Amino acid sequence: MASQQKMCESCQENPATVHETVMENNLVTREKHLCDQCAAKQGVIGKHQTSLVAELLGSLKEKQKGGAKEAEIRCPDCGILYSEFRAKARFGCSRDYDVFRKHVLALLEKIHGSTDHVGKRPKGAPKAPPKEVEKPAEKAAEKPAKAQLAVKLPPAVKHLTKDTQPMLPTKSVADLERELEKLVKAEDFEKAAKLRDAIRDLKGKKETKE
Repeated sequence: MASQQKMCESCQENPATVHETVMENNLVTREKHLCDQCAAKQGVIGKHQTSLVAELLGSLKEKQKGGAKEAEIRCPDCGILYSEFRAKARFGCSRDYDVFRKHVLALLEKIHGSTDHVGKRPKGAPKAPPKEVEKPAEKAAEKPAKAQLAVKLPPAVKHLTKDTQPMLPTKSVADLERELEKLVKAEDFEKAAKLRDAIRDLKGKKETKE
C-alpha cells in the first residue's frame, strides 16, 4: 500500500515534490519536503546543480532498456518511485539509497568505469604504506620511489574547489573512487562531478607514463 503523499512543510498547501536529505558523516541530520515553488524560493534546486545531475544520470538512462519494470521500484518508507529519483535526482528519505542501491552503483560504474573499487585495490595500483615512526634520513633514502603514495596532480585538477582539492595529493585512485561513491550517496553531485574528472586525469597521466 502506497504511503500518503507528504505536503510541503513550508506553505502547507501544495504536495511536496522536492525531497532533500541532508547527511553528515554518512548520517541523516534532517530532511526537507517542499513543493516546486517553495523549493525554488529557498534555492534548493539550482541551475548549475541540475545540469551536473543531468550529466551524471543521463548515461544511466541509456543502459536501462527494460526500464519500465525498474522504474516502478518504490521505496516502502517514503513512497518515491525509482523513475522519480532519476527525474529529480533527489532521494525522498534515508532508506532510498538502500532500495535503489543496485542502480546507484551502476551509475558509479558508468562514471569512472570500474566495478571492483569498493574495498579493493585496482590491479597495478600502489599499495598504501603502513604508518611508520620517523626513521633516519639514510634509511628513508633507501626506500624505492614506488612505496610513496603521494600523487602529483596534473594541471587539469587545479579547477577543483578548496573543499575537494585537499583530499587528492595523498590518496590513491582506489581511495578517490571510494570518496566518489560517498559523494554520490550524500547527493553532493557537484563535488562528485569534479572528483570524477580528477580521477580521469590521474588515470590518463598514469597510463601515459606506463
